[in-house]
Amino acid sequence: MRCSRYWFGWLVMLVGLLAPRELLAQELRATVRISTEALGAVERSQFEALERQLTDLLNNQRFTGLNYAPAERIPCSFALKITEAKDSDRYQAELSITASRTVYNTNYTTTTYVYRDKAIGFEYTAGQPLEYNLQNLNNNLVAVFVFHALYIIAMDLDSFSPLGGDYVKDIISLLVTTASTQPDWSGWKSFESDDNRGSLAAALTTGAANDFRLMWYRYHRLGLDILESKISSGRAVLLEQLEALKAFQREQFRSPLISLMETAKVDELVNIYEPAPTEERRQVRELLSTIFPTRTDSWDKLKN
Repeated sequence: MRCSRYWFGWLVMLVGLLAPRELLAQELRATVRISTEALGAVERSQFEALERQLTDLLNNQRFTGLNYAPAERIPCSFALKITEAKDSDRYQAELSITASRTVYNTNYTTTTYVYRDKAIGFEYTAGQPLEYNLQNLNNNLVAVFVFHALYIIAMDLDSFSPLGGDYVKDIISLLVTTASTQPDWSGWKSFESDDNRGSLAAALTTGAANDFRLMWYRYHRLGLDILESKISSGRAVLLEQLEALKAFQREQFRSPLISLMETAKVDELVNIYEPAPTEERRQVRELLSTIFPTRTDSWDKLKN
């Protein structure tokens, strides 16, 4: 059984000087797509250049001190929909992000991050370099993309080892603190919304999140990762994690982590428990109905 991503990272860091550089890689394997349909007839070349720049940023920038083997890079996609042109170099956009990881000993990938980031304002001129420097953030679009890259890495690390994302959360906090001082950058102040970037960062990086993060680890490492070999035991662990999520929700009912769990895992859980015994289906259906009351149509498959 492979070691956790967290310990893998530390191991590779330790032996990095002995390994050929081509065997080491950045954290992400990302694709970026930019949509401009809302703008009508526009010159696509500058947006194709922006697409390439953002792809290079995500895939060639090392966001942490961890070295990933090529096979360990996290698959993710970023879809930027430009909704409005304020003038020749100022835009409004929405960004949809998805990330996943492979379940142990299978070809199945489980979603670890789904988020729609709305109302992103940014400036861009064709040929303008896009560079990331945490000590000198000067581009909101770069800051937004890096924030979600870091969040993806944190959620991935948490899925492999208990609180493994601690390695990243201080970087996330510093990024959000720095970006929130920019007067024209929206989405970075947690008091403005329950589900913006500032709130996402606060939800993940405060001590209150540890119960969720430990549930996230057990769900993936002790539940999903053993389903192939021990399906009954794996389903039992997943059921326990839904109970833990229910308890977390009682204490942190406004946490955006609940929404992240909903978008990433509800359909997966329904598919896992559809062939389960009647009593397990009933328990899962009741838990999902309590935790995610607006999704009642999603678990028709679990009805007796």
